[in-house]
Amino acid sequence: MLRFVLILFCLLLPMSSHTLAHPHVFIDNYPQLEFDDSGFAGIRVAWVFDEMFSASMVLDYDDGDGRFSPKETATIKAEAFDNLKEYGYFFHIEIAGKPFPVKFVREFSAELKGGQLIYRFLVPCHVPATASAKKITLSVIDDSNFVAIMTKQTAVSLQPQAPGYRVQLSYDPAPPMLLLNAPGTISSLNLQFQLP
Repeated sequence: MLRFVLILFCLLLPMSSHTLAHPHVFIDNYPQLEFDDSGFAGIRVAWVFDEMFSASMVLDYDDGDGRFSPKETATIKAEAFDNLKEYGYFFHIEIAGKPFPVKFVREFSAELKGGQLIYRFLVPCHVPATASAKKITLSVIDDSNFVAIMTKQTAVSLQPQAPGYRVQLSYDPAPPMLLLNAPGTISSLNLQFQLP
């Protein structure tokens, strides 16, 4: 089933965005902004998939025990996640107005919780803190619209033990039509931080 979906996706890629206007996979995105002693360190991500896609992944990858073993997780990573590298893992990041391409992620895991598939991973993005504010803009979007990735303002969190930088967060709301069905959804978040 998954292989069929991936083949169909590859066949549809050359078509116009109007042809791909209907998402087939839905993800709730939970980003945690992480800092270290030098400044911004990256984004720790949890993706919670819709029930239908989750069920298809269980059929394709679980041996029937209701959890993904390390071997099953490695297979999921190789067959259903690593291909996202070509699309920057759907992350669109700008640092001081300049694009930051996401070329790799770390600490990937896959789990089942309440019948839903959850991917967890870390997007490294090191930006040192200085006395003047640094600005990072982040959005998570599949430009083909094959995958709908929803980020709610309440889903964004800061690393609890973050060093004492001065941090400001602001949000750009999602388009009005999306907000009708999913209030509180954002299209991007803007992070500014500097030394205290």
